[in-house]
Amino acid sequence: MKMVDHLIPAIAIVGVLGACSSNKDNTSDGGSSGATGTGGAAASTGGTATSTGGTAAGTGGTSGSSTGGASTSTGGTAGSSTGGTTASTGGTPGDGGPGTGGADGGGTVSGPGTPGWTAITLLDDMTDPSNVLTRAGVDLVSGIYFASLDDGWVTTRQGDNSDTATGGAIFKAKATSLTSILFSGNRDGTCFISAGGGIDFQGLDPSPTGLVALAYGCDVIQSTDKGKTFALEKNQASDQRGIETILAMRPIPGGGTLLASDNDFATSPTPPGPSADWTEIWVPPPATPTTPDPLPDKDCQETPLVSVPPVRTAVYVSPKADFLAYVAHSDDLGPIVCVSKGSLLDGGIENARNFLPRTLPGIPDDATFAAPNGVVFVSNTVGITFWANNLYPGESYIYRTTNAGDTWKSVAVPATVAKKAIEFQSAFFAPDGLHGWIVGYNYDSSAPLVIHTADGGVTWDANQGDLTAKALAGGGLGKLYDGFALDANHIWVGGDSGILMQNSAGGI
Repeated sequence: MKMVDHLIPAIAIVGVLGACSSNKDNTSDGGSSGATGTGGAAASTGGTATSTGGTAAGTGGTSGSSTGGASTSTGGTAGSSTGGTTASTGGTPGDGGPGTGGADGGGTVSGPGTPGWTAITLLDDMTDPSNVLTRAGVDLVSGIYFASLDDGWVTTRQGDNSDTATGGAIFKAKATSLTSILFSGNRDGTCFISAGGGIDFQGLDPSPTGLVALAYGCDVIQSTDKGKTFALEKNQASDQRGIETILAMRPIPGGGTLLASDNDFATSPTPPGPSADWTEIWVPPPATPTTPDPLPDKDCQETPLVSVPPVRTAVYVSPKADFLAYVAHSDDLGPIVCVSKGSLLDGGIENARNFLPRTLPGIPDDATFAAPNGVVFVSNTVGITFWANNLYPGESYIYRTTNAGDTWKSVAVPATVAKKAIEFQSAFFAPDGLHGWIVGYNYDSSAPLVIHTADGGVTWDANQGDLTAKALAGGGLGKLYDGFALDANHIWVGGDSGILMQNSAGGI
């Protein structure tokens, strides 16, 4: 692993990613994203069975499939099972893949619930009875993933107001509550020895056998029993990974794994774990040497920018690992999105990738010094990038692409917050590829911030319902750093001071 010293600007934010299916991919090439159901169809009442554990197909004409029951898609919407076969009216399956933050293995729930947010309290960590840790109001909620409405997981990292090195934790979750702690980060890893112990998490990625909890490079904390238990072990066959921040770990179709960190992209022909043999496929400056070496002048000369705490949406990896992107800043070009296209299987992993810089036209003058906060795609063609910093009110921006990041077009930040001292942290989309959310903080109102799109990022609104009041009642008005959408209606958001909120009506 090349040793790199990183200077991490406090205003640059990252994060990532779209979930990768542990069963079958349900995808759309029309800018949509699908979710693969594993729960099957619900029982028939009166002769018609409606699938609650089945599949939501991506917009743009994709029909999803359910391993337990079939679905009927009309124009690419979630269908209902009436007989056991999958029929599509209005399109054919594409290859766009699931959307960032969307469900990819647990099905959807039809129809919105009652508007309003529900505060979820973090559990005390009693893994060590002699040293009970208070996590409510202390930890930063860094990752949320739900396979179905009552089958979820939440990760945290140590919060700013913790007075000891306790690390974070992995929680088992239902829709509106946490039920247990599956793994406590109040410990050292096998290769990462911290001051006093403490493993922080960036989030969760699904794997063929369960889930990977993203932390640092040389160890892997993962579940091989569909998320029932988590164990820690080395993530290397030799001493080749370091303590770099891991932002995505994606299974590659046909076998193997792609890893994205805050300073490189690497692949292994096997899953993460003690037998993994990682080959770096992209390591830009300031590493010496780079990969490839020499790095072509036309390629991005910058590494992904990661803030403290890390947010995953600075890096995007598609479900098939055939489309990658990350945010960066160039002294010559200003804020850029570095984009890489093409399958890892083309020419083998020895065939080094290229990441080409893509500029954002018309960036506000006071925003030219920083990388975008994040980049999220809902397919291999449609995506958004965004930035807002409270020190520069009125300079926030959102850009959208429909051609895989080759060109970007500015779209309006909601007028009710556009001139305020706001901060964007990360973004996530529902599996339909249309409903999406950007989360952060509003310094003018000292409250969490959520803005919403229902048309794939073309337009945005700032109606967040009773989030501020419910967050205050739940004990925290912290910044939001992460979110997850099971479908267009059922979403979760989380952030610092232990804030974790659920909504069943799309955020209103």
